[in-house]
Amino acid sequence: MTDEGETCIYPDQYSASMPNIPWKRKGTVQKWFSEFEKGSKITYEGVGMAQMAFLRLSSEQGYQNFTYSCLNAVAWYDTSSHTYDMGIRLLGSSGQEFSYKGLRPEVRADECKARQGKSKTVFEIRTRQIDQLPLTDFLPIDYGESNQAFGFSVGPACFK
Repeated sequence: MTDEGETCIYPDQYSASMPNIPWKRKGTVQKWFSEFEKGSKITYEGVGMAQMAFLRLSSEQGYQNFTYSCLNAVAWYDTSSHTYDMGIRLLGSSGQEFSYKGLRPEVRADECKARQGKSKTVFEIRTRQIDQLPLTDFLPIDYGESNQAFGFSVGPACFK
């Protein structure tokens, strides 16, 4: 724990980030990133189940950031359609989804909304339902065209 009584757990190095890659879409079915051919879940193997259970019992709230990097793709709001239909969904460890139509994450910056060039959108989950963190997966919607790519970076899940 830090001096402020905050403890953070970090995602495993191999699942914490990915550079922009032009992912191919196979069909019209929406898939979680872990279901992609070379995708994976966001994992936290450095934290044991007992340690995670204790951390949840001794904490009142938690937060975590997720940064989605995009190339000609929408991450949250779409300025061309004036909708959130292309907004990604984030999956918490309890199976809870964070999306525009459900529990909404805070959007710290939404630079992907114009669908032009390389940008990023920063999401933050703040919750008192501790079992919702850490984040374990995400579902991208706007990808697969020849000029599109996406990547991501997952911050630590912090509890206090």
